Amino acid sequence: ITDGTARWQLALPSTYYGMLISGAGSQNTLTMMDFTGVGVDAISISAAVFSVKVHQSTFGQYLSSGIATTGAGSALLISDNEFIGGIYTSTGSGINIGSTWLGHALIKGNFMAGNFWGTSQYGVVISGGKNTVVQGNTITGFVYGVFVVGGVTNFIVDGNMLGSSNGYGTNTNSVRVDTGAGNYYNITNNIVNGLAISDAGTGVNKTISGNN
Repeated sequence: ITDGTARWQLALPSTYYGMLISGAGSQNTLTMMDFTGVGVDAISISAAVFSVKVHQSTFGQYLSSGIATTGAGSALLISDNEFIGGIYTSTGSGINIGSTWLGHALIKGNFMAGNFWGTSQYGVVISGGKNTVVQGNTITGFVYGVFVVGGVTNFIVDGNMLGSSNGYGTNTNSVRVDTGAGNYYNITNNIVNGLAISDAGTGVNKTISGNN
C-alpha cells in the first residue's frame, strides 16, 4: 500500500480461507452467512465429508473461489446464495467442484456476478463428481458461465440465465463442455442471449436443446 513516500506491506498466510472444512465430518449446514473479503476461497472443502449444505449466504471479494472442493465428498447442496467475484481473473470462480469430488451436487437458485474486478473465469466449473445439477441460477460477467471439464459424466445444466444482465456484465461463453469422453448429460432450456453452447464431449447420450 503506497502512503506518500512510504510503502506498507501486509503480512498474511499465503493460503487462507473464510471456512476450511478439513475433517471427515458428517452433516455441515451453513445458513445466512457473510463470507465477504475472507481469503483465497471463501469456503474450502478438503475432506471426504458426507454432506455440505450452503443456503442464503453472501460471497464477495474472495481471491479465487466462493466455494471450492478438493476432497472426495458425497453431497454438496448450494442454493439461494450471492457470489461476487473472484478477484483472480485467470482462475476465479463462483463454485469450483474439483476433480477429486466423488458425489453429487445440486447448485440451484444462486446469483453470480463475475465482472466487479475484471472478468472472472468461471461462474461454475465442474471437474469431478457425478449426478451434478446446475439449475435456475443467474450467472453473468464471466468468461464461462458454466465450464465442464472433459470426461465428466452424468450432469444437467437447465433453466439458467447465462447471457447478459443490466449492470453485471455479459458472459463471453455460456456453457462449455471441454474435449473428452463426457456422456449422459443434458444442457437444456437456458437463456444464453445468442451465445453458443460449446460441446466437445464425445459421448452420444446427451441432449442439448431449448437454449435461446
